[in-house]
Amino acid sequence: MPDKSVDRFSPAFDRHRRVALGITEGQLASEAGISVEELRAYEGRPPDSYDTALHLRVSEVLDRFERRQKGQASYGLI
Repeated sequence: MPDKSVDRFSPAFDRHRRVALGITEGQLASEAGISVEELRAYEGRPPDSYDTALHLRVSEVLDRFERRQKGQASYGLI
C-alpha cells in the first residue's frame, strides 16, 4: 500500500497505488480515457497541484482494479 505520509489526494498517492496494484500506465490511462502522456503528467505533478476531476476519474478506475483483484463484482451507482 502507498506510503502513509503521502496525501491520499495527491498525484503521487495515485501513482503509488497504481504501482502497488500492478497496473501499467497504459492500462490505467486506457480505462480512465486519457493518454499515457496525460497520466504521466498527472502523476508527476507536485503534491499541492490538484486536478480534482482527473483525480476522481483515476481513483474510480483504481477502485475498479482493486475490486477485480479481490474478486468482487463492480457495482456502480446509477
